[in-house]
Amino acid sequence: MPDARLAAVSDPYRRSGRVPALPQDYTSYSIADDSSAMIVTRKPPFDVCPLLVSKNVVAIYCEGPTFTFIFVSMYAPPHSPLENVLEELTNVLSLSRSPHVIVAGDFNSKHRLWGQVESDEHGLLLAQIALAQRLLPLNDAESLPTYETPYTASWIDLTLAKPSVVSTAFRWTVHDDTTYSEHRLVEVRIGLPPEPGRGELAMPNENCCVHFRGTAGSVGLRARPWGPRMP
Repeated sequence: MPDARLAAVSDPYRRSGRVPALPQDYTSYSIADDSSAMIVTRKPPFDVCPLLVSKNVVAIYCEGPTFTFIFVSMYAPPHSPLENVLEELTNVLSLSRSPHVIVAGDFNSKHRLWGQVESDEHGLLLAQIALAQRLLPLNDAESLPTYETPYTASWIDLTLAKPSVVSTAFRWTVHDDTTYSEHRLVEVRIGLPPEPGRGELAMPNENCCVHFRGTAGSVGLRARPWGPRMP
């Protein structure tokens, strides 16, 4: 994605515990050693301020001339309690400096609302938290699996956002490009109308309806003017 300015990376390749150096013009936000979540920017047209940088959660505050938003990259280890990661996310949201929030990452959580598989315990918990925090899943449940091996396929890489972010429309796409990973690249475009039959959100009773590339999943945001304006 040559024009992407912002990416969330989950469980990146780490030789000797460290992520390899990135090319010039790219900036990464993660802990120094053994990071499982990372955000990468490339000449973003907005200022960036880190809010939280931990092993599994990285959050940044982004501010442009007419807009602000929070971007969060997450990784939920498959055999660890999901509550710990969700608590970090909840803390970020409670202290958020902007009402406009995008969350992306490998949650290792299954739910029929965002994929063609039976819900598991992690998925049910994540759906409850998303509803409580008014986070909308942007995933297309009819998309290609975000994770696939010769033996299994699943939809465990998610993109969530506040209603204010997607009110200007969006496109969420799973690409089948080579990523040298079992996870596919997920691309999100904010400010573009959805393709016919895609990107539609349901919001019953005025509440959110609970309906990525790296070594394990990521989402990339295209550089396109969009914008929740600053309150």
